[in-house]
Amino acid sequence: VFGPDGSPTPVVAVGSHDTASAVVAVPTEAPDFAYISCGTWSLVGLELDEPVLTEASRQANFTNELGVDGTVRYLKNV
Repeated sequence: VFGPDGSPTPVVAVGSHDTASAVVAVPTEAPDFAYISCGTWSLVGLELDEPVLTEASRQANFTNELGVDGTVRYLKNV
């Protein structure tokens, strides 16, 4: 992609949603962490390698959303 003057314009791919971008920006090196995201919605969740597909999870109103780099955001609206 080039700007009007012909110089290259950086293009950055971000998370599919503002929550995805917020979660990937959590300043941690720990593999296991929880997050709270407050914006239009208030969400609490985990970033996982695989979705949680249990009946108990569904009954508790948790959801799985695609994350960044193949992760899954396992979260609940609070």
